[in-house]
Amino acid sequence: MDQAAFERAQERYRAKDYASAYTSFSALAAGPLQPGETGELYHMMGNCLVRLNRQAEALEAYQNALTDTAYGKLGAVNSNMGMALIALGRDEESLKYFNAALSDPNYASPYKAFSGMGSALLTLGHPADAGIAYRRAALDEGNPNPAKALMNLGICFMALNRPDDAIEAYSTALEFESRPASRNRICANLGQAYVAAGRNMEAITAFEQATADGTYRLSSAATSDFARAQTAGLTETQVTPAMSGGPAAQQGSTTGSLPAVQMPESESIIPSAEDTGFFTITEEQIKEMEQAQVASGRRHRHTGLKVFIVILVIVVALLGAGAYAVFKGYGYPSSQEVVSQLFANAGTDQAADVWDSAVSTQDVTRAMASIEPGSTPSITSMDNSLTSSTAHVTATLPEGGSVSYDVGLVRSGLSFKVNGVTLTYASMS
Repeated sequence: MDQAAFERAQERYRAKDYASAYTSFSALAAGPLQPGETGELYHMMGNCLVRLNRQAEALEAYQNALTDTAYGKLGAVNSNMGMALIALGRDEESLKYFNAALSDPNYASPYKAFSGMGSALLTLGHPADAGIAYRRAALDEGNPNPAKALMNLGICFMALNRPDDAIEAYSTALEFESRPASRNRICANLGQAYVAAGRNMEAITAFEQATADGTYRLSSAATSDFARAQTAGLTETQVTPAMSGGPAAQQGSTTGSLPAVQMPESESIIPSAEDTGFFTITEEQIKEMEQAQVASGRRHRHTGLKVFIVILVIVVALLGAGAYAVFKGYGYPSSQEVVSQLFANAGTDQAADVWDSAVSTQDVTRAMASIEPGSTPSITSMDNSLTSSTAHVTATLPEGGSVSYDVGLVRSGLSFKVNGVTLTYASMS
């Protein structure tokens, strides 16, 4: 590849002359190329097309880049592919590419893939899963703007009817955001969360700060909440500690305004878990929030199936030791080995290998998105039957902490296949 011509194309790209840059990269792609150069050129061509709002053409360019296995930035290509699919309204399909990006050990910006995944999952109606993705994006030490991920996490908490947790996320976001326009938007969201939590005086302060510089206009929903807070605030006779000069107020303003921006002194932009309540929340707790919105009898909907299994127990008990072993869930490979392989495949192209063919690709993708690559599973107990098993699994996360799952399996010949993965939590019965 002509390196001088490539550098000129790069200069056009950096100058935001995307049309000319695309033409230059395309011309180079037609010439003789070494391994790795095809991926680089089509990667840049895809980026130009995205900037030109030609998303469908960008997908083709990124697909061409992915065929060059010698290219060292395929994780970034997969992540960009996912974002282009979201722009085209193909959110479900995007999850495959975000997972592929996160499985690439050379991918330097996982926060981008987690943020894209969060956007897709929120659009698809999975606020708890989206919240987990945004949380991981915020915790990524390479993320130069954790405030954006935290604000989106707050939106997820609001969707889960958890305004107090949303307040924590928005307040943390303010600690890392210095741009006035973004701070105004966060303050408006914070105001709505305060209203939902019944903290009207604090809501008034947040809304007033959002509109103080005259550049931000509240949405109709926020305007309505502001009016509600003002009406309710007239009847409140006691001011909260943070508004009356208590410890929280003394750390920031003494006039009841929201905290000023305080960037950490160290190079890390991630605060200490001891200093910020948000960072101590676990992914298991986020999933618990979603579960709390579901009818209490949800996990008992298979009563008829359980009766059928009891009958099978009586019949199989008469068939001798061999049949007993089958009933107890023994197979080759065993159900335990299948569960281990399920977690080992998370974030790889082999994610669907241990799944039953009756489960749709979309359901497999959604389930695998809840398993963090690199997690170490430990089966705490097994519920076995002749045709199916449920493994109760505790997975230790790479960054610490643990998540619990129920992994459903169905017999497939002598072995088992996975037919469902459900996040569980300690209080579930």
